[in-house]
Amino acid sequence: MKTEYASQQTISVVEDRGLVASSLSRGVVFPVSANVTQRLVIRQTGGERSPDGSYPISLEYLDQDSTVRDALGTEQRMPNATRLRGLVVDAVVEPSGNVRQDSVRLRGGSAEDMSLLKPVLLAVFDQLKGLAPVRLQQGVPISQETRLSLPIANLASIDLATTTFYTLRRISDGIAEIDTKISMSFGQPKGPLKIVSNGFGSGSMRYAVDNKRVDHFETRSVMSFDIESTEGTLRIQSTSLNTMSMSDGPSVR
Repeated sequence: MKTEYASQQTISVVEDRGLVASSLSRGVVFPVSANVTQRLVIRQTGGERSPDGSYPISLEYLDQDSTVRDALGTEQRMPNATRLRGLVVDAVVEPSGNVRQDSVRLRGGSAEDMSLLKPVLLAVFDQLKGLAPVRLQQGVPISQETRLSLPIANLASIDLATTTFYTLRRISDGIAEIDTKISMSFGQPKGPLKIVSNGFGSGSMRYAVDNKRVDHFETRSVMSFDIESTEGTLRIQSTSLNTMSMSDGPSVR
């Protein structure tokens, strides 16, 4: 499995009440923009089903890289850009498709990295619980909702409810071609910060019917956050492209 996440982020000042001057004193000049690209290559293997319908899986991170390019075109590798390389995650998947939390084990990484990453993985698996299978009928949009906690530029975290509408276009040679449209609803963070948020997205996927596997998907999304403080209002705009492709057999580094 290969994934790539590419995003362009711009931070600008919408209303200034001292924010520009205080930021300038710290060497920050608005607008600030950057392009971030993150790539992962993962080998996923599964074992035999138990009598209760559960089965073991193993996710091996074969490769990882993360780079950032600033407004001047200068590109550099991000800190900890390769920290997942060599890490292996073992777990048990329940008949419902949820990962059994107490089964998650990490190996192959440093003790520090594994202690830091395990709570993150557990949180991701927990937030993905409850996603029921979606049955599609050609030309008829079917919706599915997910709820996540989204960090905003290390300032706060807000609740995000995402509704994805799936529309089956056709099935050819056992591959279902599906269009997706995404709407987003944001909560408010705890504390003094006030954030006005909006977002939307669209994409497509190819689903192998016999294997019950997503072979490819790509999603484009746009999000905007207006963050109000006593010194002014910042606007963070993010445009991203997220792709994933799956293939049989061993992945190549």
